[in-house]
Amino acid sequence: MPYQEETIKTILERLNTQYFLPSIQRSYVWKPQQVIMLFDSIMRGYPISSFLFWELTEENRDKWEVYKFCEVANSTGTSHIKLPAAVGVQNLSLVLDGQQRLTSILIGLKGIFRIRRLRQRYVPQYYPECRLYLDLFADPDPIDGDNEFTGKPYYGFEWHVEKPKNDQNHYWFQVGRILDCKNDNGFYDLKDKEEAEFPENILKTQENIFERNLWRLYQAIYKDAAISYYVERDQDYDRVLDIFVRANEGGTELRKPEIILSMLESKWSKGAKNKIEYLIKEVNEGSLRKNNINLEFIMRTCLVLANLQVRYRINTFTTKNIELIENMWPDIQDVIKKTMTLVNSFGLDRTNITGFNVLIPLVQYLYQNPGKTFFETKEFESRNAEFMRRWLILAMLNRVFGRGAEQVLTNLRYILNKCKPGDDFPVTPMNQELNRMRFMTDLDE
Repeated sequence: MPYQEETIKTILERLNTQYFLPSIQRSYVWKPQQVIMLFDSIMRGYPISSFLFWELTEENRDKWEVYKFCEVANSTGTSHIKLPAAVGVQNLSLVLDGQQRLTSILIGLKGIFRIRRLRQRYVPQYYPECRLYLDLFADPDPIDGDNEFTGKPYYGFEWHVEKPKNDQNHYWFQVGRILDCKNDNGFYDLKDKEEAEFPENILKTQENIFERNLWRLYQAIYKDAAISYYVERDQDYDRVLDIFVRANEGGTELRKPEIILSMLESKWSKGAKNKIEYLIKEVNEGSLRKNNINLEFIMRTCLVLANLQVRYRINTFTTKNIELIENMWPDIQDVIKKTMTLVNSFGLDRTNITGFNVLIPLVQYLYQNPGKTFFETKEFESRNAEFMRRWLILAMLNRVFGRGAEQVLTNLRYILNKCKPGDDFPVTPMNQELNRMRFMTDLDE
């Protein structure tokens, strides 16, 4: 089937009504300036790459976790909104390639971008809520060619909490108001209404720039066939996953842990994505100290504790292995929280932990000793807490996990698997193995 073309207005009406996101999509990660550059490209008539949609047959619609496009974004990252069910959605299609661009268009025209101020706390609900504005007096074609080949926007797009005051040099227009036009007559009504608000004594050249900019915005949204897309109709999951991975090789990098998380999401009986993202947030913001664990650490920990191949391979995540991880998940999340609490008690947090792979042997040891926090004053717990503290600090200082981390974790897991509940943390055997692998594991004192 050949590529099809539509206007932005047509596609916009289908977002969250016909077009949704599969669970294998990442969160929305674009920054405010990237949205500005996208709208600038649209206004310039530049191609914004193609899009890929997957049309689901009716019998397959209830087999997929479906998410809505977010309309409120945070400059520090935004999760999309899970749709309770896709029942009743006509012609349901999932976006395999282009979700960052489509979300940006939706936010620019209908939504809000919460933009964190410099030195503001990382609490997105308190970020200033900004909308996209266009300065209609700004000439997109300056005589000196300042913008040529510099990557700077030509048009005067900016994010603002409130509409800035208009003056003889600037006339601010909220971009989303262009959707009020509906047709050409609506455009001229809008134009007349805006011209009635002009400041006094503006130049004729400014009136001309205003009219050109407003018309160009209307034309870009309503008339240009700016969206070129292909519809995939094959229902085979493996084929679609392969298409998705290949389609997302460009743009913001799609990391393998994100793909694996999406596979868990599609096969867990209950949503993996929300559970794992909640754990990350809880550990990073609700522990003794501030942490910075990430998805890669969680995925790697699951592989180690489930005795699966530590190296990331898509074919490791069979239905059987995903079911195994799901069954282990309550214990996995508990031991990760316990480990981070213990590590924080050592005075370690996001400011001085040099990498999170180094924590996984501690996670495994605590996993093998359920019911123990290593906070107690009992001799066994206090002794092994000190063993773990010293080993962890020396491993970080000697950058044991700086290279070959997968093999290091595999070999250390083998040693830890020999331990029985109640055995001491195996510092000596682990260090001997690391020395055999040519890692230094001690310091002269």
